[in-house]
Amino acid sequence: MVDVNQKYSEMPEDRPIFSYAGLLTMDLIVQLMKLTNTILTMHEVKTKQKKSIINAMIEALQNSLYHADQNTERNDQTNECFIFLLKEETNYCISTGNYIENEHIPKLQTRIGYLTPLTIEELNIHYLDTLGKGEISDKGGAGLGLIRILQASKMQTTFGFKPFDHKYSVFNMNIIVSA
Repeated sequence: MVDVNQKYSEMPEDRPIFSYAGLLTMDLIVQLMKLTNTILTMHEVKTKQKKSIINAMIEALQNSLYHADQNTERNDQTNECFIFLLKEETNYCISTGNYIENEHIPKLQTRIGYLTPLTIEELNIHYLDTLGKGEISDKGGAGLGLIRILQASKMQTTFGFKPFDHKYSVFNMNIIVSA
């Protein structure tokens, strides 16, 4: 996986608020959200922004939990992910990463390529249409996670893929939540 210690050490000292790297479970996501809520309350983040940050983090972590591919070649890091919450002036940045098999990248790129050019209004309509269809994927989702992340960030999200080895890459999301 990405060298989390290196990534953390490259950040300015006053920016990191929260970070986690390791395996995920639903119980851990709940605990991380409680901790994040407490931290944001201590930082006196306004309720609307705090709600957007937490919603984006939940969706990003659930994305990692349900859609990350298991790196079977490195059992010591199977299902490993990372998440950072950083403060950038009045904005907050959520950076996440998890393994994805290289063969799954084109499908995700197509999905991202469809969603990112949409306006907020078009995205909201697409969200309601997707919700109304009620279709569930093989991984148990309805395809709403990326839409919710883009809604929470008001379309201020970037996506990337960093090759890890011949079979896997790390899928990275950088989500900006404005004040």
